Amino acid sequence: MGTEIPYASTLIIVPAYNEGSRIAKVVQSIAATGPWPVVVVDDGSTDDTAQQARQAGATVLAHLLNRGPGAATMTGLAYAKAGKYAYAVTIDGDGQHDPADIASLLAPVVRGEADLVIGNRFMKGTNAIPRSRVWYNGMANLTTFLFSKHWVSDTQSGLKAFGPKAINVLELEMDGYEFCSEIIIKACRNKLRLQELPAFVRYDAASMAKGQGLVTGIKTLTNLFHHLLTRH
Repeated sequence: MGTEIPYASTLIIVPAYNEGSRIAKVVQSIAATGPWPVVVVDDGSTDDTAQQARQAGATVLAHLLNRGPGAATMTGLAYAKAGKYAYAVTIDGDGQHDPADIASLLAPVVRGEADLVIGNRFMKGTNAIPRSRVWYNGMANLTTFLFSKHWVSDTQSGLKAFGPKAINVLELEMDGYEFCSEIIIKACRNKLRLQELPAFVRYDAASMAKGQGLVTGIKTLTNLFHHLLTRH
């Protein structure tokens, strides 16, 4: 017997920045997998991301300025906490993730086996992952391990499922891509139970241009080291 999916008590959080051409399709593809409540956090977009998301049926929370994916994720988690959602799932707004993976990531959280489940792109052998992403993720994995003492093989995945404890105890301080490592480090410090499960990913020119390339990756790691060494 499969795990019963608690659609109404699970908030799907979609951080988005200038995704006006794709956000409607992302919201609609999420809706096609179940009657999830969906919130798009428009991170200061200069295009019609918010309008397209609303027309597709999502609730929209808007940042006046572009703050970064970490800030957008924290806004979404704060909304989940305020709305007393039992569970939350984050999924990127550029269409690289498959919403069909949401239920499988959520299942161990619902069963009480994990507090945080990460969609691992490297565990699914059919994924074609660009070399720059492999390099950056490897460096981020090592950095995360140094501060968390827990090995995660895809620390930078944007697809994550959060249980009640994770929603309530995780408070992010880093606005940029560093938040992916920060979540894991703080989860370990709070003794949350972590799991990784295979997840599909699709890259195109637009998602590659906006994501964590070599230059962005080096900057992210530098910011992460500085923050962790000076604040913790």
